[in-house]
Amino acid sequence: MTPEQFAATWREWNGKESGAYQEHFNDLCTLVGHGTPAKTDPSATWYCFQKSVAKDNGRPGFADVWYGGRFGVEYKSPSDDLEAAYRQLL
Repeated sequence: MTPEQFAATWREWNGKESGAYQEHFNDLCTLVGHGTPAKTDPSATWYCFQKSVAKDNGRPGFADVWYGGRFGVEYKSPSDDLEAAYRQLL
């Protein structure tokens, strides 16, 4: 996938985050030459979508994408608050 193909695919998307974030992340992985969660960690223990995590307030939550010890990703719809996404991910 080229940057142009990625941009063309996602430029017009205006749906809810839950409607496409996994497909978007998989396309992003393809774009940069990185394995997708399902192909890289079939056990879904250290790299997966919807990882159950404990929030900093002790309550349960989920990270949209989790790569243990490396990164987490929290998707939001275009009009949502990115600061809230950051706090949610923490």
